[in-house]
Amino acid sequence: MSSSFPWHTQEFDSVAHELNTDPEQGLSNKEATSRLATYGCNELRETHRSPWLKILLRQNISLIIPVLVLASVILVNAQELLSSAVFVIGILVAGIILSSLQEAKSEGILRSLRRLANRSMYARVLRSGHVSLVKATELVPGDIICLEEGDRIAADGRLIKAKQLTIDEFAITNTAEPVEKDVAALDKDAPLHPIYLRKNMVFMGSIVTSGSGRAIVTETGARTQASRTLAAWAAKAKSARWSLLEARLSKKGLWFGGGCIIVSALLWVAIITLLPDMLMLDGAIIALSFLVAAWPMGLIEAITMALTVSMKKLDEHQIAIRNFPGAEALASVTVICSDKKGIMTENQMTVKKVFVDGGIMDVEGDGYDPESGGFPPNAEEDNPDLPLLLTVASMCTDAEVKNTPEGWNLIGDPTEGALVIAAMKGGMNKDELGLSLTKIAEFPFDPERKRMSVVYRSAQDELFIFARGSLEMILDISDNIQLHGRVDNLDVARRRAIWAVNQSFARDSMQNMAFAYCQLRDEPEEYTVEEVESGLVFVGMMGIADPSRADTESAIRRCLANSIKPVMFADGSVDTAFAFAYKLGLAQDGDEILTGEELDILGDKEYSSLAERFSVYADILPAHKLRIVRTLKEKGEVTAIIGGHASNADSIKESDVGIVAGRTGSSATTEAADIVVMDDSFATVVDAIEVMRRAYGNARKLIRYFLSGSMAVAGTILVSLIISLLWKNFPYPPLLFPHVLWIGLFAVSIPALAIIFNPVAGDTTKDKPYPRGSVFDDKLRSEILIRGMLTTILALIVFAFSLGREMDQGRAMTATISLLVMAQLVFAFQCRRTPDEGFFRKFLTSKLLLVITLLVVLLHLCVVYIPVISELFGTESLRLVDWIPILIALVICSLPLDELFVSGVEEEEEEPEDIIIEAAAEEELVEEETPEDSDEETA
Repeated sequence: MSSSFPWHTQEFDSVAHELNTDPEQGLSNKEATSRLATYGCNELRETHRSPWLKILLRQNISLIIPVLVLASVILVNAQELLSSAVFVIGILVAGIILSSLQEAKSEGILRSLRRLANRSMYARVLRSGHVSLVKATELVPGDIICLEEGDRIAADGRLIKAKQLTIDEFAITNTAEPVEKDVAALDKDAPLHPIYLRKNMVFMGSIVTSGSGRAIVTETGARTQASRTLAAWAAKAKSARWSLLEARLSKKGLWFGGGCIIVSALLWVAIITLLPDMLMLDGAIIALSFLVAAWPMGLIEAITMALTVSMKKLDEHQIAIRNFPGAEALASVTVICSDKKGIMTENQMTVKKVFVDGGIMDVEGDGYDPESGGFPPNAEEDNPDLPLLLTVASMCTDAEVKNTPEGWNLIGDPTEGALVIAAMKGGMNKDELGLSLTKIAEFPFDPERKRMSVVYRSAQDELFIFARGSLEMILDISDNIQLHGRVDNLDVARRRAIWAVNQSFARDSMQNMAFAYCQLRDEPEEYTVEEVESGLVFVGMMGIADPSRADTESAIRRCLANSIKPVMFADGSVDTAFAFAYKLGLAQDGDEILTGEELDILGDKEYSSLAERFSVYADILPAHKLRIVRTLKEKGEVTAIIGGHASNADSIKESDVGIVAGRTGSSATTEAADIVVMDDSFATVVDAIEVMRRAYGNARKLIRYFLSGSMAVAGTILVSLIISLLWKNFPYPPLLFPHVLWIGLFAVSIPALAIIFNPVAGDTTKDKPYPRGSVFDDKLRSEILIRGMLTTILALIVFAFSLGREMDQGRAMTATISLLVMAQLVFAFQCRRTPDEGFFRKFLTSKLLLVITLLVVLLHLCVVYIPVISELFGTESLRLVDWIPILIALVICSLPLDELFVSGVEEEEEEPEDIIIEAAAEEELVEEETPEDSDEETA
């Protein structure tokens, strides 16, 4: 059964025979498991894995690598510095290997997340006579897959049923127009290519644009047509790998690196010009030391790893990533737009109230178990049209409810499932009704029409029209009403009474569904919507409850308190949407709700000026959602939208972060989304925002940590040059090239691991949304500047104090490097500290950082006191008295002076505004209490 077998020339019963499957029953679960072991998982092989050699060569792009190569060459030429050259070459090789390992690890994590997203896809499969959801990766040849509008086809197959089926095969054929499909076998001479000519075949990766059908799976995995176009898919996956923050930092890094090179060159010129005793070679080494010190080694790699680790954490929050820049944008989200149904609610639709024969009755029970409750006693006696209503309701669905060993199982739309269950509670079984009713024509539910209708032929050759939809739309096509077995005129008074019942249902947050029917006397020549949906008889209405998720209210409360605006999209009426939003705290008394009809009336400018006033939209269409998202983006909001239905694909693609409900979302929507929420929960999205804000917060800490350390070391080299020019006896330089490398590699890069894996503490949504791809602000720049200057000053003081009367430069350099190493370790605790931690707790809450600190301190003591190593680094042993200035400076470094200073400046800047506000409030209060105002109001 190779991929070139001409399935398209075979009749579908021959295909079923060849694959040993039953078109009506499908494979058994046991047979499917056996075939899965034979054929393997239904997934494409990855071709975008970077080879190790390519990863190693890619490290040469880093600026620091050529600098270290140049330094090695210079040190080799200087015979007296040969040992330092060996050390630098070792650092060079170690740096390349460590960077390669880090990149390979990040790439491996991203690949695993991408595989998780692909494996979140499901397919409707007929097995053992029942339609069930099966992971797309578990499809096997011989499976019967059921296709509906919006589905992404998960394997190649031969059609056995096709009802107005059209498929978008652009991913496979690059043809823009959808292809109409049918089940007829083609001639034996029909060619295999072009693919779109095989109209009785479906192919992995294509999208069902309309209609429905069934197909026998013929090929899976690497044997599919999609495997031949995998290169294009891999290129797409690779292009979506890069982080926006990483890209922007890399771009800024190029400019910063160029500036460092220029300053280093000028420093070299200044040294050989102003210090005539300094050799050109020594000046070059000092200039290179400044360049290595100023350039934060490993910063981009550390940020990449921090983002990757945080995205890996999304897996723990039921999030699968499809597009990494989109997932990264969660940290910047200011507005979350969410469908109500199935995302803010449990998606456990249950009919709770029924209106028929002019009366209202309650229906007991919840969920999809027809045995969990039922109608009141004597319900049918008191309401003779109840069986008719239940028949219309159940036969206007495509849902199936099956009793399995695991319990009652629903396949299909939850709302339709609720109607089927309600009918079963009333004694009307859809399967039994289907034995005497044959479907002749169907007009599926349309968001524009907001109703659907089906034509059935009974066993007595009678024709019936059954319709369901919103109350407004059903009343529009109804002329009469069914009351106690009689058809009567549907006059204005009765319409008002029906609307009053609808409003009472809506106040209880129930979605209302109306039903009508009609018996045709003569069969029309052609069934059209206009012909079928007119002159119907109104039967009744059902109120369907879908309770909110237990965590939705708290998630909305977190959003409202923390700079994120939640927006709810509801399909139902204004009353229903408001009642639901009011219970969740999303709407308050007096809040306005915008409907789709009102939105159509508003012009673009008018709506743009009003958009921020609305948090709840009712009775809206997919086109309205797209307009809302576009308007919010034009106003500068960073939008995330959560949906599932195929019609939401355009708005999900338009948003900054497109999110699809993994359980109920269509494949078309999944293709447009950036991330998949596996549990369909609104609260999960809020959790994901916290995770990505933590990632950006860690990136901010890393930037502060690396740049402050770089500024301190570079500042020490630069300021000491100025001092040596003013004070001729001041020895220069204070640091050697190996010292700079030691600080950058061990004192900075290794402790950064504790910041990367910093645990979440408290509610990170309390931080404001970050600008997309940026963590820099004035506060961060001030903190870096203050910390760098403070450490530079302390390092120079320690250097000068340690010189002593003997002017021992070696001992002074050793004291200086010791301070810079220890100060950077202490600063790591300060950067890692979370906002809810006290000053002293920061030294005790990170076991990883404590272990790393002890390790680095021990290694540094080896550099200072072990002769063989100290000779390599050019250091001298320190006496106990030499540690006194180091420890004093270290205590000062441990104080968060940069945070205190910046916070103080911010408070001073905000104080005048607060005073003005308070003064204005007092003035307003005085004005309200003046007698003149009271007299005027009385008058």
